[in-house]
Amino acid sequence: MKKIKNVLFALLIILLGCQCRDAGGQPATQAAPAPPQPQAATPQPPPQPTYNVVKMADGHEMVKVPAGEFKRGNDTGEPDEKPVKTITLSEFLIDRYEVSNANYELCVAAKKCKRITPKDGFDAPDQPAYGLSWDMARAYCAWAGERLPTEAEWEKAARGTDGRRYPWGNDPPTPDYATFGITTTTPVTSNPKGVSPYGAFNMAGNISEWVQDWYQKDYFASSPQTNPRGPKSGEYRVIRGGNYMNSLDHVRADYRVWERPDYAMPGYGVRCAK
Repeated sequence: MKKIKNVLFALLIILLGCQCRDAGGQPATQAAPAPPQPQAATPQPPPQPTYNVVKMADGHEMVKVPAGEFKRGNDTGEPDEKPVKTITLSEFLIDRYEVSNANYELCVAAKKCKRITPKDGFDAPDQPAYGLSWDMARAYCAWAGERLPTEAEWEKAARGTDGRRYPWGNDPPTPDYATFGITTTTPVTSNPKGVSPYGAFNMAGNISEWVQDWYQKDYFASSPQTNPRGPKSGEYRVIRGGNYMNSLDHVRADYRVWERPDYAMPGYGVRCAK
């Protein structure tokens, strides 16, 4: 009996020894734990531009355009857009949005502005004031405690400092960026993708905007390089920015149009400066 027990004990030892070896006769080892898998990085949205927006006493918003240089004009454009020049401006504010029908009606109610009657499709409170002459545009800005922007101020506010073709850059306009080539205007808060480098909306298309300056075809060649204010006199005033009816070439930030100051064209409106 004792001999049988010894044999069984020896077999048990052999079995235990086999379990400690692998198939090749080597001592078994535990598999190393798998390294932790790196987690996929969560894509971060691109940083949103920040604009220097100033809320005025009556609640409307203006954007601040800092002092400094910008490139004005277009050497491949129309003759009156040449030559490209570096212009230096002082700091100024410009309306973030075009003056709306609701804004303009407040001036009418105060008996400081001439009443306009926009036709159907142009008369919503948040659509731009429609059919203004230069005289009417100036009267509105004066009532608001502001003024018309100079042509140079308007162009810098629209295109920034790098000579871009449109407020958003050099890519051609699409309906996501500007209101053009259609039969009516859109709200003054439309087209947020197409804002200017300073955060101003609809500086391309929607409604053309009167500026302060008299028009002179060769003014860009002879103007002062610091705070130009336009010719001292003339027959026509300048309009900038293109409107809902225009082709994509006419909503360029450097495109110039002119008209008599008492002429109220359906596509003409305004934004003010300070």
